[in-house]
Amino acid sequence: MERQRAEITYPCRWLFKIIGQEETAVRRAIGQAIGQAGNTGGEATPEGDPVITPSNRSGGGRYHCLNLEMTVPDEASRDRIFLALKNHPHIKMVL
Repeated sequence: MERQRAEITYPCRWLFKIIGQEETAVRRAIGQAIGQAGNTGGEATPEGDPVITPSNRSGGGRYHCLNLEMTVPDEASRDRIFLALKNHPHIKMVL
């Protein structure tokens, strides 16, 4: 059985869930990763974009989850941002 890919129309809003240990360090890491991924297509992004909001915290408070919602112009930009987040030392997991 062949898997079908979801049809995504770009530009679109995309939500990344990011998990790390220290919330402040994760917030800085998000900014660095977005900058490292480069301009997200050369187009102006809406004011207030990207938006970072707290999500969950582990029971012991050791891990914090933040939501990063932003406009991505295309799949390549979305993938660059994902990899930059995933490869940052202060980020444990990206969903």
